[in-house]
Amino acid sequence: MSAVPKTKTETKPDDGRMGKLREAGKRAIDAALTSMEHTDTVGWQKLYADHAADVAQQRRDLGGRMTALAAGMERGMFGEDDEKALGDIKKASTELRAAIDHWNRQTVEPVRQCVYDFDDLKRNAIEDARSAEQREPLLNKGLADSVKAVLSQLPRVTWDAETGRVLVETVDETTGEVTAG
Repeated sequence: MSAVPKTKTETKPDDGRMGKLREAGKRAIDAALTSMEHTDTVGWQKLYADHAADVAQQRRDLGGRMTALAAGMERGMFGEDDEKALGDIKKASTELRAAIDHWNRQTVEPVRQCVYDFDDLKRNAIEDARSAEQREPLLNKGLADSVKAVLSQLPRVTWDAETGRVLVETVDETTGEVTAG
């Protein structure tokens, strides 16, 4: 038997929480990298660009029809046929909006979901840490700052709506340089 009392080993505050956060961050980044690879393919880029061009053309067509009707109305030449045409434009506009919503829900959202999940992970981790600090301020002092430090080491995950791509970018804190992938 030893006469020297055992002392508690020193650990970082809530190291288990930080380890779990790092692991969750790794899983979120892996999902984002998978989506990034998917959206970087020629097939996805063509599908996304073709859809965007088609929607833009349909909007221009509807706008042109509305402009023509407005010009007739300003000249005082607006009859029943024009009212019917206006109703057709409204119907086409509603159908276009529904088609865009369907496209986003079925095609884009599953690919973009990793961006939302990553943002939720960061927000929830910070909120949980702040709550823990408020519940037990002496035990959890600095926890939110520790969580923010762990999160700052993770890459930035964003959605570029113009190109239809998930971007995973590392930001060098000293230089501010952004590195993709």
